[in-house]
Amino acid sequence: MPLSKTVAEQIISDLDAVIPSRINLIDTNGVIIASSDPKRIGCMHAGAKYLMDQQLEELIVHFDGEYSGALQGVNYPLVFQNKIVGILGITGEYNHVKDSACAIKRITELLLDAAYRSTQRRLGEAVRNRFLTEWLEAQPQEIDEVFISEGLTLHIDITLPRRVFVVRTGQDDRDQRTEQAEEYIRQFLTKLDHSSLSLKYGGNLVCMVSGRSDEKMRAAAWELAGQLLNRFGLKAVIGIDQPSDYRAIGQSYRKALSALNACAAGPEEPVRTYDSLSVELFTGELSASAKRGYISRIMGSISGEELAEAVRLLDVFYGCEGSLAMASQKLFIHRNTLQYRLRRIAEHTGYDPRSIRCAGLFQMVSVFYKELQGLPSKK
Repeated sequence: MPLSKTVAEQIISDLDAVIPSRINLIDTNGVIIASSDPKRIGCMHAGAKYLMDQQLEELIVHFDGEYSGALQGVNYPLVFQNKIVGILGITGEYNHVKDSACAIKRITELLLDAAYRSTQRRLGEAVRNRFLTEWLEAQPQEIDEVFISEGLTLHIDITLPRRVFVVRTGQDDRDQRTEQAEEYIRQFLTKLDHSSLSLKYGGNLVCMVSGRSDEKMRAAAWELAGQLLNRFGLKAVIGIDQPSDYRAIGQSYRKALSALNACAAGPEEPVRTYDSLSVELFTGELSASAKRGYISRIMGSISGEELAEAVRLLDVFYGCEGSLAMASQKLFIHRNTLQYRLRRIAEHTGYDPRSIRCAGLFQMVSVFYKELQGLPSKK
């Protein structure tokens, strides 16, 4: 691995924080690519070039200009995986720098090794992410033995039974909390299941864990949502899939995404399973005019702002399972006021919202109304 300018600059920054000596990092062509002295960056260092050409273990420069572009000091080859990848130059009188020179060389090579490992890790993550993306996007017939073998080379056994849940924090990726939260989610997954996989996809975090029941998936999702809120102040929403074969992992993802998109915007309903979806699964097949017609037929003369307020009131009422006390508290109105407004809806529509028989009609109105307005809907 040749010594890159980016890595060299990072090493100089790290060394400058703890070592007072002026240091240069030079590529194998003899060009200074990073330095404690910014004015020297880009200059040719003939001494380093000579060291490289002669394969020397050390080159002492006794006075400034002894080699073109070189100042008094000592230079060493930087060896990585048995190859010279660059040259380290330490500026100063030899007798003053010799005692610390070997230690500086050793620290520099350790930093170089750490930078290489970090690069390899990022490359490995990129390869894994690309494979997982292909898995999500592949058709079932495309998941053949070759694809399975590719996964095994990356230590991913795609044939293991898995469930999918999708997490959205609702924050900008540039928000530092988002990055911290995503790292926490990965740690959470590892504790939950050592064979778990995760992928940033479509702005969400797709999590794949070993096959487990809906009950256990919900328990894990609720715990995760609670931790994200308590630790990072993030109100996450989580959608859970419907189990399917590993060849149809893309379908599992899309079902989990459907459940996520059906989650309430507020904290009351941060977790949904695909199986819990009802009317949301087929409303997309109806035309906008059909939805408007249904709303008009059920709600009668109620329209405009009055309709929006009625939908909000009914959402809260049904969200509280018909409890007048709970609903009035959430709406910040007196219980008698709530009863009056429910009676008014019954008078205008001919359907009593307090009747179980009519509840489904009004809930369908709520779903259609929000879809037409481009608002998130509750079940």
